[in-house]
Amino acid sequence: MGEIIGKPGFHDPTPYWVRTAGRLLAERWENLEDKTKEGLVKTLGHDYWHQAVGVATEKQLLARLDETFRHEEWMRQSRPGTPPEYDARGRAGLVRAMAEAAPGPDGLKRLTELAGTEVYLNVRRELASAAIRLSDKHDVTELVRALMKHKEDVKDPLIPHLTWLAYEKVLASGGRKPSDSEPGEKKESGDSRPRLAAELDFLAKEAPDNIFVRDQMVPKVMRRLVANGTPEYLALCLKFIKDVPDTNTREKALDGLALELKGRTVNAPAGWVALQPELRKDAKLVGLVNQLAVNFRDPAALERAYSALQKGTTAIRIDALRELVQLRHPEVPKLVAKLLREEADDKVRLEAARQLANVADPKISAAVVAEWAKFPKEIHGELVNSLAGRKEGAKALLIAMDAKKIERTALTDNTVLKMQSFKDKEIDALIEKAWGRTRPTPADLNALIDKTRAGLYTAPASFANGKKVFENQCAKCHKFEGKGQDVGPALDGASRDIEYLLANIIDPNRVIGAPYFLRTANTLDGLVIQGVLAEEDDNFLTLKIENGVLKKIAKKDLDGPVKITEKSMMPEGLTTGMTPQDFRDLLRYAMNSPYITDVVVADKPVSAGVPGRIALKSGGAIDAKFTASAAFKTKLLIGSSAAFTVELDGTPIASGKGTGKAIQPDTEGCDVVLSAGEHTLKIVVAGTAEAVLYARFLDSERKLTYPEAK
Repeated sequence: MGEIIGKPGFHDPTPYWVRTAGRLLAERWENLEDKTKEGLVKTLGHDYWHQAVGVATEKQLLARLDETFRHEEWMRQSRPGTPPEYDARGRAGLVRAMAEAAPGPDGLKRLTELAGTEVYLNVRRELASAAIRLSDKHDVTELVRALMKHKEDVKDPLIPHLTWLAYEKVLASGGRKPSDSEPGEKKESGDSRPRLAAELDFLAKEAPDNIFVRDQMVPKVMRRLVANGTPEYLALCLKFIKDVPDTNTREKALDGLALELKGRTVNAPAGWVALQPELRKDAKLVGLVNQLAVNFRDPAALERAYSALQKGTTAIRIDALRELVQLRHPEVPKLVAKLLREEADDKVRLEAARQLANVADPKISAAVVAEWAKFPKEIHGELVNSLAGRKEGAKALLIAMDAKKIERTALTDNTVLKMQSFKDKEIDALIEKAWGRTRPTPADLNALIDKTRAGLYTAPASFANGKKVFENQCAKCHKFEGKGQDVGPALDGASRDIEYLLANIIDPNRVIGAPYFLRTANTLDGLVIQGVLAEEDDNFLTLKIENGVLKKIAKKDLDGPVKITEKSMMPEGLTTGMTPQDFRDLLRYAMNSPYITDVVVADKPVSAGVPGRIALKSGGAIDAKFTASAAFKTKLLIGSSAAFTVELDGTPIASGKGTGKAIQPDTEGCDVVLSAGEHTLKIVVAGTAEAVLYARFLDSERKLTYPEAK
């Protein structure tokens, strides 16, 4: 039993090992001799007794809980200098044990009382976790309210989010619990509005003087109620804002509404028109009020946006254009067309190109294609994306491309695949005629792609070595970051995510642009030359081969016609010429916005594979360092299986709920402004179960660098 008692075991500082030791000891307990049991009880002492033997009844658990306070007082008196949180660990374990034992009303009442008075942070964390567990069988409203009253926990990385997860269940159930129905009886949903109104009253009273409630709960409650999609719930939110006089609370509530309604329009709730003038008296709230006015289809918002588009800063005009599109202003098609033709501000013009996707007018699409040469190249990519998103726009684009009015390089293979999703025979024929041929990936290459993808998780990758692999394997045909040859397509403008790179490296013939069809020329002197077409006239043919070398061939020296093969020069299964580690390194170097893979977990360095999957045994935190070469605004994307919080350079910047078992990268995100220099990132994942985390910054210009494990 020594390995259970020592390290790792009950006396290990890591909670995971303590819990594991408790589980193992509980499994073996019945088979131990009485003398051994007595020795273990004496050895383990008070803090671990409940984990060693388990306490069978709620009454015994409650007695043990109360004993921790008496024991604590005795320790204070008899042993001066006892650590401040001497009994916190044992009490936290008892709270967890009570939650797992499914307590009755007396147990819930005691946990609620404890939540109101508990001074130790880790015990309150267990209470918040217990509230989540118990909410399926009990009304935990009072327990959650007691936790909310600890203002000091507002900055804790776990408690606010655990508390919210429990409170969300309170809001969703309207305070009811499963026991309200008889076994086998179908539960009626009932009307939860009276209970929700009561909770909003509680929040309105607490929020002005309680930063925990104001900053952590109020915005989330607003978002949760609006997400329900029920007009009555939206009206309850508006009533809350009306009833609470505190400006800071109103700001948090309005911010929650604006965030949930972003990009949507709904009917304005009753009382909105009457409340607006009062809210506008506070300059701090005007921006949010204007934003919500757009969401509520306020006619005055339409007028404000139209006026702002005519005058104002670049940022204001861009927001105004977005609002007009969102409000479906009848002048939007003409406005977008005019901005594309005449706008002097490049950023506003670029936004107009993006908003073209929301203009369902074939005449506008046709006009854009007809006037293509007048538009600056900087907006061509956005125009193509917008046109390709609608069937008529895609046809107009391809017809113009076939007529050589639009350069073929304006399309990427991803845009082509996007247009093929229309499943329109005319569009498919135009794609093959104007751009090139595509085909599904063969089964054997699909299997190789799957195998290679799985291999990306098996070991970390090196950016520096990936650069060397690119220079040796790829630079002879592809240009990237100013280096290499432009025989094949340049990589700088490609999406370069993991799936894109896997498919295009292993199966380069999946999507082939006509300019990259392989040409084979046989000369009269017996030479065979393969390459892509660089130039051709009546007398000469010039092929571009590897390393950018141009081979100019006189047509009189050709031994027969040039053979055109609808196949890429790049060989299929190129990875067979690399080690698995070389391929991992290559993807790490070439991919756009790489995942954070080298982190510190529990003071130990951890390195993940290229896909960025970081496994955490029992929740916890990851710490990462990175350097920005210049100041810029970007977005941090997170994928987490559990609730999480994010700190940048020691300052909390975001939080999220996680996705549970359906973990995917990039499911949640937040805007980030980075200064030039070194930064630290900390992500704390809540709970004590195994968790998975993904994180990365959007960094298309590759301004960020990351330290690599040696």
